[in-house]
Amino acid sequence: MKRYICDVCNGLGALNNENYDECPKCKGFGHLNWLENIFGKDISKMTSKEILKEILYKESIQVSNEIDKHIVKTLLKKEKKK
Repeated sequence: MKRYICDVCNGLGALNNENYDECPKCKGFGHLNWLENIFGKDISKMTSKEILKEILYKESIQVSNEIDKHIVKTLLKKEKKK
């Protein structure tokens, strides 16, 4: 399974070099698999239904944003034609 460098600690596993506070997202590992990259290491505590619900929610937001961009772009084109 592909591993992703944690975007919170940049792969260090800690929030800073001085105190070595464990990264809350990767729990000190510095990397995550694709599901953990989305939800963090706490995914092991989630049920399949909760995971699916989160995925669908995040995807719906992304689709909604793309639709909004398309609508704005279309409206701007119509305004330029006037």
